[in-house]
Amino acid sequence: MSFTDAIVRCLTLSKANAFENLLEPLQKLLRLSPPVASTLARADLFTRLGQKLHHNKAAVRLNLLRIISSICDSTEQQGGLLATYGLLDAIRELESDPAILVRDMAGKLVKSSERSNNSLGLMRRPTSRRKSTSTSSPNP
Repeated sequence: MSFTDAIVRCLTLSKANAFENLLEPLQKLLRLSPPVASTLARADLFTRLGQKLHHNKAAVRLNLLRIISSICDSTEQQGGLLATYGLLDAIRELESDPAILVRDMAGKLVKSSERSNNSLGLMRRPTSRRKSTSTSSPNP
């Protein structure tokens, strides 16, 4: 079993307290080692992290977002991974989280995803937010 497989297995099989206790050391490892972080850009890990994003503890939600951020930052796709692995909507929901740090980190991840999508030319349709605040004349 590879190191990456062991980390993913540990996160997917661990119970509540063990899972929570793994997050901070993992986040530090990923922040300090982008090559290790990039190996964790996997569907199975993102699925597990997504399942835990609405955890009742703000510290857990924040650590999950930091882990996701470290993984995204270490890859060429960067924030585009959020859409690829289906986490963008869940992270958008956290932009209105009661915890300020969670809201801020979620906002940064969403912006990173939007930048990645814009740079790839993937965001062609206007968002409802843009429509409601637009003061320009309609397109012909």
